[in-house]
Amino acid sequence: MLFWPIVLALGPGFVAVYYDHDLKPFARQTVCERMLSRVEKRAKQERKFMAAVRKSAGKALSEVRFYTVCIDRTPQEFEDELKNRNEIPDDETPIKI
Repeated sequence: MLFWPIVLALGPGFVAVYYDHDLKPFARQTVCERMLSRVEKRAKQERKFMAAVRKSAGKALSEVRFYTVCIDRTPQEFEDELKNRNEIPDDETPIKI
C-alpha cells in the first residue's frame, strides 16, 4: 500500500486539497507522516493555493482550519471521493494544485 501526504483546508462550505506533484508516495505511513510538516509549509507558501482559499473563505478566513494527513489512495482519487460524497457542483470542485 502507498501513502500520499496532503493538506486539507476546511472552511465554511468548502474543502481545498493541496498535494505536491514533486512528492512521491511512500510505502510506509510513518515515513509519509514525517513529510507532513514540510508539505503543510509548502501549501501555506503556495500563492495560488492560498489565494484560492482566501477567495473561497471570504470574510470567514479565520474559520479555515488546515489539516495534514497521509492518505492510502492517490490525491486525485481522494478528491473525486470528496466531490462525490458531497455532491459538489462542477463549478465548485475542491481546489487541486
